[in-house]
Amino acid sequence: MNSIINDLELDENLKKQAEELAVEYRFESWEHVDQVLYAYAKIKGFVWRLQNTYYRADGDISKKVFECSHSGMPRMRKSNNPNKTRNTTSSRVGCTCYINICWPKYDSNPCVTTFESNHKNHNLNIITANNHNEINDPDSDAFWLLEKLEIQQKDDPGMFIAKKIHQGRLFHIFWMDSNQQDLYQRYYDVIVTDNTSRTNRYQMALCFFVGVDNRNHTRIFAQALLSDETSSSYVWVLEQLLKANNGILPTVLLSDADTGLDAAIKNFLPNVKHVHCIFHIRQNLDRHVQRSLGENYTEFLSKFYSVRNSLNETLFNIRWEQLIELFPCANDYLMGTLDKIKES
Repeated sequence: MNSIINDLELDENLKKQAEELAVEYRFESWEHVDQVLYAYAKIKGFVWRLQNTYYRADGDISKKVFECSHSGMPRMRKSNNPNKTRNTTSSRVGCTCYINICWPKYDSNPCVTTFESNHKNHNLNIITANNHNEINDPDSDAFWLLEKLEIQQKDDPGMFIAKKIHQGRLFHIFWMDSNQQDLYQRYYDVIVTDNTSRTNRYQMALCFFVGVDNRNHTRIFAQALLSDETSSSYVWVLEQLLKANNGILPTVLLSDADTGLDAAIKNFLPNVKHVHCIFHIRQNLDRHVQRSLGENYTEFLSKFYSVRNSLNETLFNIRWEQLIELFPCANDYLMGTLDKIKES
């Protein structure tokens, strides 16, 4: 193993830390987590996939779960003929390797709480285990993306591209072509931002900034790919949005109730009116409240929308308190999450 480690382009200190990875191993920060896990995977010969990220109410990450890219099983997809199944290949073969890393609010460091290091149903390959986001590897998709954007920038000198790179890997990237910048600077009064979260093969968040032009057409103003959805990552994206547009701030910014984005907007854009999208709030109610309320959920929704449609703040607060009293089974979510953002 030592000869293999020496062949890898890794910092000696990181190699040592990767070899020590085990339950109760403590990291310095979430960035340090990424560094050590990257080193560990490269030494062993596989690639991690971020399986899930959990957030506290203040927008900070409380837990991350990583799994081998071969974990899980492929979903069978049907063709137009229900009697035929499409022949597809998948890297998901049911590998059991995963790691849980938690950072409790009362603790000063993130720590490994669970680590299953054994792999299943696939071979480890020291030579070819490369991440898709290695920018110096001509075979990686990150290299291809940057190359395409640079070609586009040559044809469009006003195009804005910003990227965050660490140890040769692409963490975040943001871009706006000159036409998008022109649209934003004309119709910046109301902007919607939304993420397509971890639905792509790279487990990255695809972030869009969208607005409406003078013909009532929906237009995409900017886009970004993010390796995570922490408040610091969202601050980075918002910084690039302002840099690309001479510091022009949106008047109103609509978003879902993502805690990381909420914290970023509150701290970085305190003078921008931040409004939560009722569509996403309703989706979250379905996830967090419907089961506990059962057959009372329809009545709850009627009362909830009555609160939402209140014409003044006094009436809103009265109806909000009544909603809490009428549906105590929903109080964990109403008081723990929505009460903190109800002004939005």
